[in-house]
Amino acid sequence: MRRKLKIGIFTAMLSETNGTAEAARRLIIGLGKAGHEVHVHAPSNGVAGRTGVNFHKAAGFRMSREPEFWFALPFFKYFHNRHGHFKELDVCHAITPMTMGALALDVAKLNGIPKIITHHSPLEYYAGDYFPVIGKLFSLYAWKYERLFYNRFHVIHVPTITKKNLIKQHKMKEPIFALTNGILDNYFRRVPGAKEEVREIYNIPLDRKIVLYAGRQGPEKNIEAVLRAFKVILCEKIDAHLVLAGGGPHIPVLRDYAEKIGIDHRITQTGWVKHTLLRKIYDAADVSTLYNDIEAQGLVLLEAMSQGTACVGKNSFGISDVIVDGETGFLVNNEKEFAAQLVKVLKDDELRRYLGENALQNVKKYHKMSNVIKVWEKAYRFLIDEIYPKHYSHVPEAEITRDWQDFARKEPLVKM
Repeated sequence: MRRKLKIGIFTAMLSETNGTAEAARRLIIGLGKAGHEVHVHAPSNGVAGRTGVNFHKAAGFRMSREPEFWFALPFFKYFHNRHGHFKELDVCHAITPMTMGALALDVAKLNGIPKIITHHSPLEYYAGDYFPVIGKLFSLYAWKYERLFYNRFHVIHVPTITKKNLIKQHKMKEPIFALTNGILDNYFRRVPGAKEEVREIYNIPLDRKIVLYAGRQGPEKNIEAVLRAFKVILCEKIDAHLVLAGGGPHIPVLRDYAEKIGIDHRITQTGWVKHTLLRKIYDAADVSTLYNDIEAQGLVLLEAMSQGTACVGKNSFGISDVIVDGETGFLVNNEKEFAAQLVKVLKDDELRRYLGENALQNVKKYHKMSNVIKVWEKAYRFLIDEIYPKHYSHVPEAEITRDWQDFARKEPLVKM
């Protein structure tokens, strides 16, 4: 009989609307559904009432609402004394660094527990944009801090292989394995009537093509490039509409920019939308886009692909792992290529259907959440049963890395 695990998840992001929090929620809920006992430690709750999930609130305060950002203050002695479950955990998994990640390190050290950390988003790319004074100062030292922090864990997880290459450039040490964040199993099927319903909600004519950007609208997402590409689409006399789905602090800036370049009459800002409606928007879209320099993985592209929607994105960290160029969409290296490929996809109905069908099959094969959870179960057990005893016995890191490479060779979803 499969052994039930007691898993500690430590994260400063859980209730927010961003890729890191969404990935954390999917992992936590999936592990709970699989029959494991999941103990979640976070300053805000995004998994209330889920099967197998025990939420332990850490002290903290909300630093900002746009974007929503919590700063956790897990006073360790108080926190530790109140939660005797720490010593019963089989593994500690940190989703974010700094305060909650430090708590995971302390719990693991004091109780002799294997520890793993996920690297989602480099702090350098976000701190300066959202916290102008402190953030810009911190960003100068962000990679040094991350290197010192992440290298204290037994293994590092990343969602994509390009993210592994990036953090290795900044001297983070093996073992580092890549495993997708996964797409929920309730995707992968068309929503009847979605095309008509979405166009009715947002007053878009039925025969008009929809170009979609889905996700948080922040300065780091470079959505201005999407607007410029969309202007080229309109100049090519394509009857198209741009839907920007999601909330974020950059919405007023984008609204002004769209008006400045004369395309505001063909743009809809939806604001934050529920997952049920977002699925319908993916389904109704003719093509989905991302054009920024780095993504933890680009979950919004995977979600669009899981609904059979072709994608065009920048050939950059995270995005290049998601789109198979020429098969599920197109990767581009500059804005001229970006606009040209969007025009190409919108003009060719047969190509669009081909890319969309390939995209659906690719995501179903490599990113389905129920399959991802099975791999996580194996990875946790491998760390607990085989790797941690070797760390305890001071086996050389090179040998431990080879063991993880052997593990990865047996698991099609894992890359090293």
